[in-house]
Amino acid sequence: MTAALILSLVVGSPPEPDSRLLTLKVGRLTRTAVVFAPAEKSRSGPPVVIAFHGHSGSGSDFATKTNLAALWPEAYVIFPDGLKTPSPGDPAGEDAGWQHDVGDQDDRDLRLFDALVKQFTHSARKGRAQRVYVVGFSNGARFGYLLWSVRSRDIAAVAVAAGTCMSNDTCQSLPPRPAMLIYGTGDPRCKYPSAVKTIDAVLHANKSKLGLSEREPDPALHVEEAEHGFTGWALRPNAGLFRGGVGGADTLVIVHPEGHSWQKDRSPDVVRFFKEH
Repeated sequence: MTAALILSLVVGSPPEPDSRLLTLKVGRLTRTAVVFAPAEKSRSGPPVVIAFHGHSGSGSDFATKTNLAALWPEAYVIFPDGLKTPSPGDPAGEDAGWQHDVGDQDDRDLRLFDALVKQFTHSARKGRAQRVYVVGFSNGARFGYLLWSVRSRDIAAVAVAAGTCMSNDTCQSLPPRPAMLIYGTGDPRCKYPSAVKTIDAVLHANKSKLGLSEREPDPALHVEEAEHGFTGWALRPNAGLFRGGVGGADTLVIVHPEGHSWQKDRSPDVVRFFKEH
């Protein structure tokens, strides 16, 4: 179904400085997203970052929490707003979120992603971006895995935090893509043992030679540079860059001791990882 899209300035105070509100008619639904246009020129055309907030969040709130637009001024940085969605913690679906699987909610959020990709990359206008990056937190991270599974052709790399694959089908159908995974050992919602299973699924998908649970039982990561090709990133006890094998892709894993929150000091790492991929 073709989506009609209208780009308009927010009336009154914008959700963020220099931001705009993108209003999209996707099927029968009206969708919105906070959009930051590039403030600086890029030689190869501006990349696109689409960032999905957690359950009960909003695009404007996530824009503030991540600060991604300020960190990557050459990019279009887009923060869509979710719609009311049932979840384990919100069975009545009173708060905004994202679909959990293919076919859920009539694929409304997959359609939204398709509309955004078409708007910002498939236009014939000169200077449009050619590479799309996905960021997700919590429920948005779970949706990021779903996008990775079924829309991988449109995605250059993924960065997810505090969310795991919703189903084994999704985890097992991930094609190789550069991925940055951020998890907290003190997260009461996204339990770390579940996170390790998802990390291993990603390492397998990206053809890493060794999975996390196979190489070290301790939650804290420690990757030796000589053994795993950990180059360009400062060695630290909570980060590991796993190089993919033939036909694979890089996986950067960051583990912190905190709970269920976006680690704002990781936002520069996200931008750096995307720029390298």
